[in-house]
Amino acid sequence: MSDEILKLILAELKSLKKGQEELQEVVSAIHASQETMSAEMEGMRKEMQQNFAQVSRHMRMLESDFDLIGKRQFENEKQINRLKGLHEQ
Repeated sequence: MSDEILKLILAELKSLKKGQEELQEVVSAIHASQETMSAEMEGMRKEMQQNFAQVSRHMRMLESDFDLIGKRQFENEKQINRLKGLHEQ
């Protein structure tokens, strides 16, 4: 082989190596971005779980309050009916 052909082969190999290094940098950047996104998604998942738990607690409290209001209303109506009955006699 002539020196000219060897130089062309060497230049091509250097070009391929440079391209491979560039691809490796891109892959590394994608991997780093993926790790960042995964961490952010995990944080969002935890935040959503906390928010859901908080909403569930508030709903239980509201249901309890509505139950109490219903019981008080029933007692008030019962007493009103008794008073009406006493008044009508």
